[in-house]
Amino acid sequence: MRHLLVLLLLLAGVASCSDYDEEHYDAPEPQHYGRVVVVYMSGDNNLSTCALNDLAELRRGSRAVDGSDRLLLFVDHLRDARPYVIDVTAGAVDTVMRYPSEVYASDPALFRSTLDSLMRRYPADDYGLVLWGHSSGWLIERDTIAGTLAPAGRRAYGYDSRGDQGATTARWMNVTQMARALEGLPRFRFIMGDCCCMLCVETAYELRHAADYLIGSPAEIPGDGAPYDVIVPLLFSRTDSFCRDIVDAYYAHYQATYQTGEYAQDFDMAYLQGYSVPLAVVDLQHMDALAEVTRRVLMPREQYSVDGLTYYFGQLFAYSFVPVMYDMGNVMARNLPYADYAQWRVALDKAVPYRLNSSRWMTIYSALRSSMRSSTFEPNDTAYAGLSMFVPLSLYDRYAGCDYNETIKTTQWYDAIGWGREP
Repeated sequence: MRHLLVLLLLLAGVASCSDYDEEHYDAPEPQHYGRVVVVYMSGDNNLSTCALNDLAELRRGSRAVDGSDRLLLFVDHLRDARPYVIDVTAGAVDTVMRYPSEVYASDPALFRSTLDSLMRRYPADDYGLVLWGHSSGWLIERDTIAGTLAPAGRRAYGYDSRGDQGATTARWMNVTQMARALEGLPRFRFIMGDCCCMLCVETAYELRHAADYLIGSPAEIPGDGAPYDVIVPLLFSRTDSFCRDIVDAYYAHYQATYQTGEYAQDFDMAYLQGYSVPLAVVDLQHMDALAEVTRRVLMPREQYSVDGLTYYFGQLFAYSFVPVMYDMGNVMARNLPYADYAQWRVALDKAVPYRLNSSRWMTIYSALRSSMRSSTFEPNDTAYAGLSMFVPLSLYDRYAGCDYNETIKTTQWYDAIGWGREP
C-alpha cells in the first residue's frame, strides 16, 4: 500500500489519543503564528482510504513547516467513529481535540464552529483553508443538512455518509450555506478546493468575501487529490506566486503520474496519457467586476449555443446524459460579438489570473469520457477560462428532476448577472 510505513506511524500517533474527549486536551501555549492552514477532511464516505493516504502525505509535507506556522487537520473518515483535529507540524502529530460522538462534517454549524475555535486557539497573521472531499460545485439540494436526503447527483460540498456506505443518511453542505458559515471569520489568504468542480463561477462569486484567492479545478479530480508531500510547503509560501506554484505542482504531478504506474497499465485510463487536470487560480477581489461586465454584455435570450463546447459535469436523466457546467470562456466566445467578448475577457483575466488547461481528465462518467476520446473537446487554451458556468437551457426542462433552471436562482450569481431578465 502506498506510503504504508508512514501511514502506520501516523495512525499509531492518532490511536494513542483515541480514548480522550476534547476536554482532556490542553490549549496550546499562547503564541501568534505567521500562517495557519486548516485542512478540512470530509472523508466519511468512499474516499476514506484516500483520506488515510493523504494524511501520510500531509505528515511528510509538514516537515517543511516550522514552529512559526501551523498545519491543522479536521479529520472525519469511516475508520474512526469520532472525528478529531490534529496539529501536523514539522513531521509531528498532536491531537488538538476529539469530538465526543459522530457528527456530520457537512453540517455548516459544525464547519463554522470548528474553524472559529481553531482560529481563536491559533491566532495568526493569515489563514489558509483546504476543502478536502467530494464536491460538485454550485448544484444545490435545499436545506441538505436540515433533514432532506440528498438524491444521487444533487450535491455541493462535503458529502458525509456518517458511516453508512449505502448513503441512506448522507448529507451535503450547499455552497450557499458554506458562504454563510464563513461570514464574520477572518478572511482567508486562500481557499483551495481539493475536490471536484469547485471552480465554477457561481461558487467563486458566493465565496468572494471569504478569501483572497480560490484555487482548484472546474472538473473532476482524481480520488488521490493533491500531492500533499509537495504541496504543503507551498501552502505556507509568502511569495507573490504561491498560488501559481501550487497549481503548477498539482498539474505536473498528474501529468507525470498518467504516464506511468497504475494509470498507464489500465486500459480505461490510457486516454489520460499526456494530460493532467484543468486547474486555475481565482482572484476573488475581481469577482464583482466580472459579474458587472458579464451582466452588461451577456443579454438574456431564448437559447444559447453550447453544442460541442467543453463541459465539466453531467447527470443521467431518463437514460440521457445531460451536460452542465460549461467552460465559461468557451460559452462567452461562442455567444458574444467579438468586441463584447474582448471587453469581457479583460475582466476574466483579472478574475482568473492563472490557469492551466487539460482537455482530458479522469472522470467517472462514461459519456464524458467518450466525448474526450472522440476529440469532441479539442484543446482551446485561448478560450479556456478555468471557471465553469451555468447556462439556462430549455433542455433542462425536458426531464423530471432536472431543475437546474430553478435551483440556479438560489445563487447570488444568478441575480448579479441578471439571468432572470426578460429576453
